[in-house]
Amino acid sequence: MLYSDLQQFLIITLISGFLVVTLWECLAPAVPSATWGDWAKHFGKNFILWVLGMGFIHLIFADAPTTSALWAGQYKVGLFNLLKIPTIFTLILGFLVVDFSDYILHRLMHKWRLLWLIHSVHHSDTYLDVSTNFRVHPLQPAALILWKLLVTFAFGIPLWILWMRELIVIPISQLHHANIHWSPLA
Repeated sequence: MLYSDLQQFLIITLISGFLVVTLWECLAPAVPSATWGDWAKHFGKNFILWVLGMGFIHLIFADAPTTSALWAGQYKVGLFNLLKIPTIFTLILGFLVVDFSDYILHRLMHKWRLLWLIHSVHHSDTYLDVSTNFRVHPLQPAALILWKLLVTFAFGIPLWILWMRELIVIPISQLHHANIHWSPLA
């Protein structure tokens, strides 16, 4: 499988997950939206923020994260490359390192004032639903990419592990923010 195929699969996962969760929210909302127009206006605002962020990322970074991760792998940059550990351990440890590093960045976004000013855009959403995933300040994805580049170079995490983790995290994040009525288990 080529990296371009993985990238397309990530986009398909993002869009299809969004559509499934949106349908679920329509069928079983935890908190019903006042009107269809209110929901559309809310979604539109969040989507515009996402488009601005993705546009900013594309202008500033273009394909730098992919190229950098491939370069680091080719030139054996990072701890995992120096230790020459088996692929299965690279997968498990790489996944855990990336996941934990994202947790650390998220905590820093809540602790450091400058990062909080960026991250608070996400937390300022007045109606929590799947579109809240899109509600981020345009600088937040840039901070995330820079952070992931640092982690990728430091640990030598292959690009395929970064993308595999994203394939798992995207639907979890969409469900985490979803406005879904979860019926209790009987």
